[in-house]
Amino acid sequence: MNQNLKTASKLLDDFANFIENRSNLLVVGLEEVFPKILEWHFRIWQNEITFLGKEEKLDEWTSYFATKNILDSIIRRIEDRALKIRESFAFFRHLKDHLDKHKEDSVEANHGRWYYAEDLLQTFYQFFFETIADSPSQYDIWEHYFPKEWKVTKSNFKESMLSRISLYQFLEWAQGRNLSKNLIRN
Repeated sequence: MNQNLKTASKLLDDFANFIENRSNLLVVGLEEVFPKILEWHFRIWQNEITFLGKEEKLDEWTSYFATKNILDSIIRRIEDRALKIRESFAFFRHLKDHLDKHKEDSVEANHGRWYYAEDLLQTFYQFFFETIADSPSQYDIWEHYFPKEWKVTKSNFKESMLSRISLYQFLEWAQGRNLSKNLIRN
């Protein structure tokens, strides 16, 4: 298993390094590519969290952790492309469908419960908040593509865990941004 994971990790790393050479249609538009990457991300995350904190499984955890970091990188690169092109509808549709399927999925490990939606949205929002203002289709993204359930509204906040995660991620991003500006001034 570990050798297969290492091989898959190397192949994913090669894919990540050359993702800019792939067509937008291949990476985001086709039903087979981005949804598969998201599903691999989910499965790798489950194993990474399952082995978290288990000393006897440190090698396995390290392999899953490294592979998940590569998948996070691929997701951010695909997101970057989706925000730069005017055809980002497919990116948001695939991401929403994936999170709708896995929003309640969690793993009990290392003295706590870990939710997949938090992990994936952290990866998504870290990049999104930094780059959405520069997107040529920022208005269309916000008004038409961005999932309504993720927006922070009074009703969403009460009903949608994804809305609460969105607010938390925004506050984390804003706090980090504010802290870095204060460090520059001092």
